Amino acid sequence: MRMVQPPLLAGTPSDVQIATEDDWVSVTPVYRGNWRLAYPKPLQSEPGLELYGDGLNYPQIKPLWIGAKFTGTIHFPAGANVNKKTD
Repeated sequence: MRMVQPPLLAGTPSDVQIATEDDWVSVTPVYRGNWRLAYPKPLQSEPGLELYGDGLNYPQIKPLWIGAKFTGTIHFPAGANVNKKTD
């Protein structure tokens, strides 16, 4: 999975900078480890709905909580500048 990072400002300017001429950076992280399926449970404080849909205009479905769990390390190598668009 390739990630692209916009330029980050060194601090918070008094007037918010909307656009910048700095380069964007692209990086492809290296994953060393294992992936597996995960079945998270919803939080008890925010359980969500038992069923979704009204059964008439949209089918009534029960949500399936599924995700991925990664155990290992992620290495972020030095990024490469993304070419600027020229007019």
